[in-house]
Amino acid sequence: MNIVFPAMLDPKDINNWSGTLYHIYHKLKKKHIPHLYKAKKEDLTKLCAILSESHFLVLPTRFDAFGIVFCEASAYGLPSISAEVGGVSQAIREGKNGFLLPADAPAKDYAEKIKTIFSDKENYFKLRQSSRHEFETRLNWDVWGEKVNKILEEAVREWKQLRVKSYEL
Repeated sequence: MNIVFPAMLDPKDINNWSGTLYHIYHKLKKKHIPHLYKAKKEDLTKLCAILSESHFLVLPTRFDAFGIVFCEASAYGLPSISAEVGGVSQAIREGKNGFLLPADAPAKDYAEKIKTIFSDKENYFKLRQSSRHEFETRLNWDVWGEKVNKILEEAVREWKQLRVKSYEL
């Protein structure tokens, strides 16, 4: 099993990790996403390889306004497990492309969630398919652009209507 730990969980800072998360990191095949600059071809290639070889994205963040990394994980059909803080719940839909744990959840809770999900292979693969579906229908720039465009078009229509009404007065 491969688990992705983004750069915020620095392996050199293991003193801050609880025993269970430390165990997961060191006993299983794991990937630590270093700081990558996706505009550099070699860094983007490295990120794509890490995500395509992994089984979970684990990000026990203290705060995230949204979390583009969850969208990137979903693009690879990779379920995410994170803390329910900030805007994380906008990207992760419970049971569709991952799971949210309380902000103060200990590492043991993350480990148990991984164990529960991964031990049921059929549901794990359905979760992977659902994660990809979330990316295709909701978590990509094309969908975002379409939604923003509709909002802006509506705003322009409303503005034009208000402007015509003000001339009639």
